[in-house]
Amino acid sequence: MDMVYEESLKVLEADIQHANALAAAIPRAKDGARFQMKLVHNELAPLVMFLLQWIDSSCSCLLPRYLNLVHVLVYKVE
Repeated sequence: MDMVYEESLKVLEADIQHANALAAAIPRAKDGARFQMKLVHNELAPLVMFLLQWIDSSCSCLLPRYLNLVHVLVYKVE
């Protein structure tokens, strides 16, 4: 379970980096601002993921989603 979750995070991070590269190629607005994204982990994520690797349950792969351990943050860069 832990490997699948980590692989999913790596794919998501790669997608975010690709989206940021595409956004950087777009000419900036008059004020020079653009949007960027980054992957943000809850500070408890490493501990919860460590504990979840010991749980042998079919729902353990859904717990990180419901605990809001990872967020995609969109912010403005000037």
